[in-house]
Amino acid sequence: LATPVLTCMWVKSPLWAGVGTFLQVFVLWSLNCIAGELENPFGEDVNDLPAQELQREMNKRLLLLIRPSTQRTARLSEKAVLEEDPGERAKGV
Repeated sequence: LATPVLTCMWVKSPLWAGVGTFLQVFVLWSLNCIAGELENPFGEDVNDLPAQELQREMNKRLLLLIRPSTQRTARLSEKAVLEEDPGERAKGV
């Protein structure tokens, strides 16, 4: 109830007071609706997150970590250069 009174104090025209009041109330209600959607992102609405699908994907990736084929330890190749030759640096190679 304070919005129209305060808006009338800021503007001189009743038309602009009405427009300003409408915009302020519209913005606040919009923010309230957006906050309500952000509080509960998991549900059955069209714009909600697919919680079950995300959980299935996470489980598949976790199971991948315990496979025997993924338990290999990385090894350095026999052809790996372990030290840099200072002469090659001066040549720009």
